[in-house]
Amino acid sequence: YNYKQVVRNIRKLQPDCIIWGAAGRGDVTWGGSEKGFVKYPLWNTQGNRWISLEGDTPINHRGWFWHPGQGSHVKTPAHLMEVYLSSVGRGANLILNLAPDRNGRLDPADVASLEAFGRMRSKLLRTDHARGAQARASEVRGNDSRFAASNLTDGDIESYWCPNDGTTTPSVEIPLPAPATFDVIRLREQIRLGQRVEAFRVEAWVNGQWQTIVAPGQPNEGETRFDLRGGRGHTIGNQVMRWLSAPVTTDRVRLTITRSRACPCI
Repeated sequence: YNYKQVVRNIRKLQPDCIIWGAAGRGDVTWGGSEKGFVKYPLWNTQGNRWISLEGDTPINHRGWFWHPGQGSHVKTPAHLMEVYLSSVGRGANLILNLAPDRNGRLDPADVASLEAFGRMRSKLLRTDHARGAQARASEVRGNDSRFAASNLTDGDIESYWCPNDGTTTPSVEIPLPAPATFDVIRLREQIRLGQRVEAFRVEAWVNGQWQTIVAPGQPNEGETRFDLRGGRGHTIGNQVMRWLSAPVTTDRVRLTITRSRACPCI
């Protein structure tokens, strides 16, 4: 196919249309699995372009289309949470397929599992224990408040913390407003400025010392399946959610960028 001309036509007629694939000329592309997970580390950058990856999977083990008696084959809410953390949690988008029956209705078992997963997801993201924390960074770009460490915890997706040019391994300490118990760490880069971080470490202050709860990923090391708990810190990009091997209780965390292609914007 003449994808170059096809894309040109689409851009002219519908400038805001999202194009899938198109031999690398589109805006989004397949994540490499129909089980919902995408590889990690995940890079959305291709040259000077941002290409979003998508993880896709049906909610029912019977496949993409409706089948009589499929109610006993629906994926559990816990399984869907693994899918979510293996796609959205690695920086991709998730396409979750629900197939209607011959009357155009969704299977009640599929709907029940989806709603239960929705409640689990809402509970997971309900409390940001770091919101409003007075973070302290090893360095702030030009000592300018526009790039202050407090931007990490203000709840504004557009604000960010950034060190000076040439600094690629900064750190920031975040005293939590109150002691908290959690098992997921969520980070984002300011992707309007590109994807930069290659590896990071997260530590928690436990029993009077720093304890590593997310170890930095090493080059040529990655995850390709539902290998979630205790995962390492590689790329961040749009967002990353790391599921700890066990819940941790602490009143202080520390983030260290250990490898970055340019000064990180977090």
